[in-house]
Amino acid sequence: MPRDLRHIPPGSQVEVTCRTLESRYFLRPSRDLRDAIHGILARAADRWEVRIVAWFFASNHYHLILRPKDAFHLARFMGDVQGQVAKETNRAIGREGKLWGRRYGPIRMSEDAEVDRLRYLLEQGVKENLIRSPREWPGATSVPWLLGGGPVDAVWFNRTAEYEARRRGERFGKYEYAERYSFELAPLRCWDGLSRAEIRRRIEALIREIEREATERRRTGDAKFLGPKAVQRVDPWDRPEAPKKSKAPRFHAHDRDVWINLQVEYREFRAAYEQASAAFRAGRLDVVFPSGSFPPALPFFPGRPPTPAIVT
Repeated sequence: MPRDLRHIPPGSQVEVTCRTLESRYFLRPSRDLRDAIHGILARAADRWEVRIVAWFFASNHYHLILRPKDAFHLARFMGDVQGQVAKETNRAIGREGKLWGRRYGPIRMSEDAEVDRLRYLLEQGVKENLIRSPREWPGATSVPWLLGGGPVDAVWFNRTAEYEARRRGERFGKYEYAERYSFELAPLRCWDGLSRAEIRRRIEALIREIEREATERRRTGDAKFLGPKAVQRVDPWDRPEAPKKSKAPRFHAHDRDVWINLQVEYREFRAAYEQASAAFRAGRLDVVFPSGSFPPALPFFPGRPPTPAIVT
């Protein structure tokens, strides 16, 4: 089955998720890996004009909620993040090679589904009975900033500069070649216009609801929680007995009419893209691709970097 075309109209909000190879626990939380991931996200957001709403990195997968400028910038952002997270993860656990099991999946979110998708991200780790509260996760998570407000200040480790320093025979500290980045979390689209205090109040309410449900499961004997320290001791080469293999949906939408309209919009977009692509392959380099697409790059000529074809 062919992959869906990337369709990210201006103003879209997407959930992005991806699993590790064979769902193994390669992303096992540690302080060093957590700090490295936060720095990677901060630098990529600065470079590629992507606004970050929330994130959570479990031991074998991650969830991001993003507000990208367009499909091109989302692709650059994700290539940056996944490539660097893979390198830092391999570095942390002493392995080499491919980290991700398959291509990441951006899922467009309708406004009526946004709060539920944020809640789903926040309950990661709790619903699996690993921790009692989203506040306890020892790995990379946006919860401290969602609750505390203020900018995300993170450190990106320039491994290229470190490599060159080692080649010169230098001795250097952990932060010698680190670079600081800072960004503000974006609100959900449906919360645009709300004050930061009101947004924090709503997020706090979601987290308290998740904590109440976890307490009830524990009270009734339906759950035994592993705990943050045990999560950090898991063998990164282990995997769940029954890893998830379901295909990610194209959209998140609760209202059936909204979902149908999104499907129609995508089919119309795909038809326009295929028509433009056929003209492009026939040699028309001035062809205009539909809005929200990630068109192919123009042919490379010396002195001109490869750039995407025209988008309306």
